[in-house]
Amino acid sequence: MPKKWKRSSSVKKDHKCSEEVILPDQWMNMSAMTTIIGYEPNCQYENDQKMARNYNSLDYKKKDSISTYYHETNITLPISYKINVQDTDSKKYESSDKSPCDSCYNTTENDSVVTEEDIQEDVIDAPVTSEDLLGLQAITGKKNYVMVEDFKNWSEIFQHLKKELSILLSLSILLIISNQITPYEYRIGTLYMQDSIQWHNLQHAIDVWNNENAVANEFSLTLVSPTSQYSATIEDKMCDIMQHALSVLIWPTTHDPKQDFMLRSMCHHFQIPCITMDNVDTLYEDTNMLFSMSPSVDMIPHAITGLINSLRWPSFVIIFQSDNDLRQVADLFSKYRKLEHLSSSSKILRLPTEPENYGIFFKYIREKIRETNIVFHSNDISLIHNFLAQASYMNMTESKYSYLFTNPDLCLLDDFFKNMQKIYQCNITGLQMVVSDPPMRSDMAMVMDAVDMIGMAISNVRLTKDYFTHKSIICDAGDIWEDGKILADAIRKGGLEDGHTGKVSFNQNGKRENFMMHGITKRSDKFVKVRLFNTNFIVD
Repeated sequence: MPKKWKRSSSVKKDHKCSEEVILPDQWMNMSAMTTIIGYEPNCQYENDQKMARNYNSLDYKKKDSISTYYHETNITLPISYKINVQDTDSKKYESSDKSPCDSCYNTTENDSVVTEEDIQEDVIDAPVTSEDLLGLQAITGKKNYVMVEDFKNWSEIFQHLKKELSILLSLSILLIISNQITPYEYRIGTLYMQDSIQWHNLQHAIDVWNNENAVANEFSLTLVSPTSQYSATIEDKMCDIMQHALSVLIWPTTHDPKQDFMLRSMCHHFQIPCITMDNVDTLYEDTNMLFSMSPSVDMIPHAITGLINSLRWPSFVIIFQSDNDLRQVADLFSKYRKLEHLSSSSKILRLPTEPENYGIFFKYIREKIRETNIVFHSNDISLIHNFLAQASYMNMTESKYSYLFTNPDLCLLDDFFKNMQKIYQCNITGLQMVVSDPPMRSDMAMVMDAVDMIGMAISNVRLTKDYFTHKSIICDAGDIWEDGKILADAIRKGGLEDGHTGKVSFNQNGKRENFMMHGITKRSDKFVKVRLFNTNFIVD
């Protein structure tokens, strides 16, 4: 408590509120009430004086009601209400006598004048109203705050503050625990564009893992993206995110052999484990830093071949649309040439990019080549929906037609076929990669399995290695991450038994092993599983 207080003008008329008075050394021996009345700050004191006048203007019934209310609710009346202001109630404050502190309240001259008529209007015999109580509650609050007169000396004030600080410290600790703040984080880098569906899938998978595992494992995962998303080259983006001390990189295949080669070589050189969701033809045999979550490039063509054999099609037509799908279609076509199951009437056709030309395309299949067995290859599930809608418009969804789709997300159209059961009387067969329920897109399922594998590997390394942390890498400084190989070995040795895409494990080359995929067909109003394929192309 400071020793300098401003003396109120109500105590000494000829003393201005701006002047200061030095309290005597024996101020602690003075009455606490006297000290507050005489030396509390002017603005607050004069405000309390105004409130006190309103309170003392009430008759004894109202005063008794208010006092009883505050006694029952354990609320202490403001000090100014306890002051006897009988001598000041009958005085008028003229503009010349106003305190310089009146401006604190932004009041007018008339607001500062208290007349006998004002007092008589307030003195009524009616019981105290709720408005009266609310007015006092707004001043005092509903909590019984500690008052100045409760303390006898500085020692008691110090002990009270010490107790309050200890309570605040305890509440802060509880807040930290309740917010589940983890002490350490590991960063997952990606080259996906921040507005792409792949980036959002990865961010969602990391959020799910953190919510379910961060507290138990005492670390969290964070997604890091390049600062520049558009103008920089692949090499520049890679060097950018490696400065943020990556633990793992999720990298996309660019369908550009030079850029793919650059990414693989940088992962190998800087010893950062890199995981892709796409098909990879051949991973480096001399590196153990690369992993692919997708099944091998041969698995889907072999599975489609098995389904065609079970359907006993004498001939068929393969339809595709995207340039990126052409290679996979060529792989499928080559499998039949080697097995001598391809008749001379089988063809490969390209679906027009303009939907208004779909009608001519279907008419050509129906009337020119007269094919009823159709294999449609597309990685876009919405394109399959549009394809079937146009086929029904051309009356090519009757029972004599049969469709086989290579997209492993065909089961996501289950509700669509339920609503159109009477229209789609044709046979519809396809593949299903996701085994979790409810089903999700296969690319989303592989991303979630990849994040689970990363989290499991980091947790296993932390249990066996005393000091395991990431490292900021500068491309031009010749840096490498010494612990990167340890984490890559943990990913390779680990495994998920119940991943979203089934069992997840890698061989020495970083490829998925024991990958399972189901063949499905539409029966009545739902899809049912009819075949089972694995990485070694073993059926059922």
